[in-house]
Amino acid sequence: MADTPQKFPASNASKGVLNEKRTKDISSNGEEHTDYVQEVQNEMALPVTTFGRVENKLTPANTTRAHWQAKDVAKFRVRRDKTSLMEDFICKTKKTITTQRYGKGPSAPSFKLLRSESKDLDGIHENKVDQAVDGKFTPLHESFREPIIRYQVDVTRTIEPNGTALPGLVPGTDFTIKDTDCERALLTKRTITIGAPVEIWQEIKFRFPSVLNPAKHFQTSSGFSKQARKSWFSVSADRRDGFTKTVAAKVKITILLEQPTPTDHVYPSMFQIIPRNIVHNGVLFNVNEQAVLSNGGWLRANTHQADTYYGFGVEKFHYAASVPTATQYLTAVSAKDYVLISESIVPWKYNTWRKEETYIIPE
Repeated sequence: MADTPQKFPASNASKGVLNEKRTKDISSNGEEHTDYVQEVQNEMALPVTTFGRVENKLTPANTTRAHWQAKDVAKFRVRRDKTSLMEDFICKTKKTITTQRYGKGPSAPSFKLLRSESKDLDGIHENKVDQAVDGKFTPLHESFREPIIRYQVDVTRTIEPNGTALPGLVPGTDFTIKDTDCERALLTKRTITIGAPVEIWQEIKFRFPSVLNPAKHFQTSSGFSKQARKSWFSVSADRRDGFTKTVAAKVKITILLEQPTPTDHVYPSMFQIIPRNIVHNGVLFNVNEQAVLSNGGWLRANTHQADTYYGFGVEKFHYAASVPTATQYLTAVSAKDYVLISESIVPWKYNTWRKEETYIIPE
């Protein structure tokens, strides 16, 4: 600190000595102040207050004299405070207090700025108070289990500048981004940890097919009427009729990072049942068995040598096997094991593929 007395020239003879004192300590907010004290005439007007002058006053001393006191700041100090703050995405903040010329107003919005306001002090000065993130925004983490399949999903949320592009496709991970205000956006990343396939059971109605007896599909008989001189034939199927039943189907759910190749929809890869219609409208015999499983085969009939109605003739009928054959189907029934009857493959959440396979036990 220093006192520097100064004398005014003759034109200011009505004024006393101008005393200056410079100060910089905690009481002056760490800023360098220059204090002015001068004895002046009582009638002197208060000097104009300019930017940087934080004190300006006239105090009467007696009927003719007054004391003028002023305090000027050479340079306002920027004050910085820090705070530990446990809020969403923010652990530490810093507050910056700046004294500036009145009318400049708050700071423009920016990525780390949380709040800015200006406070009028005296019409000449104002305080600008900026509160901003100290360092960087803190990512937030969350984990949960996906319903039904119970795989763990890890979620990370981060604050990014507005205009940040959505990240590219990553198998097992999806992203969302949305603006939260004029400067910031919320980026959410969800990643699934894929475990073993999950099996669930559902009731479904299933139509089990009609099946011809693999040992002998048809019972045949024939004869000759001596009176009518005519041969006769009969054909009857040995079959188990089909039926519809509610069964407990096993559904296997598999989550995959890449699109899988579909299973061939043919037997035996998939238990696709393709029955046959065995129909024959002949001269000597007829057959009409709709939607049955068979091993395939042939039927043959010939007239009696003394037949005068038809004459002598031979009639043959060949029928193809179904898929699966009657033998293959009944073997699967005996095994009492699950067989694949349907499959679906669809895109799923988290940039994955969901495959569902449905199994039943044949009856």
